[in-house]
Amino acid sequence: MSTYADVNPVVEVALGTLVLGGTVTTQTLVGGLVIQVGVGLVISTERGKKASHSEVASHEMA
Repeated sequence: MSTYADVNPVVEVALGTLVLGGTVTTQTLVGGLVIQVGVGLVISTERGKKASHSEVASHEMA
């Protein structure tokens, strides 16, 4: 599942390149990679919290 935060930087770089004639440099690619890894970490952490909250709730109801 992709999120807005995950896709937005990629779309912005693509539009900047195509519409405004920008260039994609190594720094741009490395920065994009850092952003993607950061977003992935946040998403995986949130999913882990939701799963553990669901498990606790189901055990409390039983």
